[in-house]
Amino acid sequence: MFAANTEEMQPPQHFVRKGEEASPQETEARKATGLFLYEFLQRLNANNDMPVEGAHLIAAPTWEWVQDTDKKNPRYLLPKVDCNLENALEEILKGGHHFDCTQARVFTLLGVTRYLLGNHSSLIVESSFLERKLKEAPPESTSMKTLADFRLYLGFQGYFHEAGAITPETLAVGDVFYVSGHPDYVKRHGPYALLRGIHCVCVGFDKENQPLLMGYDPLFKAKGPQTLKEVRVYLSRAYIGETNTHNDNIIEVAKTVKAQPLQRGTVLSIKMCWHHAHKQA
Repeated sequence: MFAANTEEMQPPQHFVRKGEEASPQETEARKATGLFLYEFLQRLNANNDMPVEGAHLIAAPTWEWVQDTDKKNPRYLLPKVDCNLENALEEILKGGHHFDCTQARVFTLLGVTRYLLGNHSSLIVESSFLERKLKEAPPESTSMKTLADFRLYLGFQGYFHEAGAITPETLAVGDVFYVSGHPDYVKRHGPYALLRGIHCVCVGFDKENQPLLMGYDPLFKAKGPQTLKEVRVYLSRAYIGETNTHNDNIIEVAKTVKAQPLQRGTVLSIKMCWHHAHKQA
């Protein structure tokens, strides 16, 4: 669908909104985090592909599929408690796997959480579930069998199913959220079509102060960070299709997609942690 354009695939240059106050420590932390997320997702996109006929194909011995006991939530590929998380993430980043953007979000959340705890833990002052990550893992060799185990041991309460919305005007580096496509996308394209929406993370801002997003999709694989408007245009085109056989009004489709709220992806956004740290400085 896309031809890679190396001129477009440049890392963000701005990491704090123009006009927003931030201490030098906070500014440097946001920059480092934005660049980490950019590079992490760039590798994830470059070395892996979307599911083959709807099937996830991941051969990584330190990961296993788990599901909550009552099976209300989807299965997730999660790291075994007794594994080295850095090595586990490297298994995925090396590539050769097939998965969708929902699973990619799990990898991204694990990666950025580990990064923050290792490099900027002093700023994560409110986020107890981040601080507890790995520290609460039992010392004995135990594999996680349910999502409840995952949340109990690693303190990831709410990482996967957080209700609520987040506004574009408040997005900050590190915010993880879901950009919904057209509400009738599944009805038209079927339950296994991949572009009903995209899980994204804010990695910086452009010259016009617009948030720059990265996610796991051929769009980002070919073009790098995109604005929210560009992602929504992409999702609108995915709904319409290449030939517009339904004679959709493109403007009306775009309006419908734009009207969909951004769905928040974590219990406590990194942005809130930055803000709290700034107030305490």
